[in-house]
Amino acid sequence: MKKALYLLFTGLLLTTMAFAQTTQSRQVAGFNSIASAGSFNVHVKIDGTESLKITGDEEVINDIETTVSDGKLKIGSKNKNSWTKLFNNKRVDIYITAKSLSGLSSSGSGNIKLDGNLTGNAEIWASGSGSITAAVNANELQIALSGSGNVTSSISTKELTASVSGSGGMSLSGNVTNANIKVSGSGNLRAKDLKADVVSASVSGSGNINITAEKTISAQTSGSGRITYSGNATTVDIRKSGSGKVVKG
Repeated sequence: MKKALYLLFTGLLLTTMAFAQTTQSRQVAGFNSIASAGSFNVHVKIDGTESLKITGDEEVINDIETTVSDGKLKIGSKNKNSWTKLFNNKRVDIYITAKSLSGLSSSGSGNIKLDGNLTGNAEIWASGSGSITAAVNANELQIALSGSGNVTSSISTKELTASVSGSGGMSLSGNVTNANIKVSGSGNLRAKDLKADVVSASVSGSGNINITAEKTISAQTSGSGRITYSGNATTVDIRKSGSGKVVKG
């Protein structure tokens, strides 16, 4: 009985040690954009300071590389060949504070969530199966989503360029002056809660766009895709090829 209890206790202790979490702080400075490549959960806050803290399995943390180059904070793995085996579904959270940011980039299956606004000439790039959630108050904004991931953004800007390629989904809200939006493949761009004065929208493939146009809309479909627009646009230019649809809803 004592031996069985000892073995049980030892097993529980080893299991606890195997899943023990540790926190590591790193010095970072001089960055205005962040690029994350991996399966990390990145939490970013704009608060006028610059810091980085990683929480997770110690072995995994030691394999994470963080560098600043040309104003970009890059997060990735030192040994990409063994990363999948090393990570093994272990959760890693990275907490970053920044003075200001104009760009976010994610590749892989990780997630980025921003507390604050992207400013300046802003950019959001997402590839893979991960997600980016960020608010934007900028002069202009470019968003590109490829793969099966998701981008969610509340926007205030004059010029918006947004594209979805693959099977991913983009959800946009807010107000813009000019919106140039494209979907290729089977992806979806949900922007009914985004009000734009002038809209240029195109779908190639089986994807969908939903947006609000207040003055002018130019809509083009090729393939079986669909564009649904609402709003008060008085100038409407529709071009279709294939079985696609452009409807007001």
